[in-house]
Amino acid sequence: MKRRNRVVFVLGQCIIQITLIKSI
Repeated sequence: MKRRNRVVFVLGQCIIQITLIKSI
């Protein structure tokens, strides 16, 4: 479960970065 949580966290950060770059 801990591993899965980390993967989800990393994916979430990547998505946030992509959305920020696209918003600009």
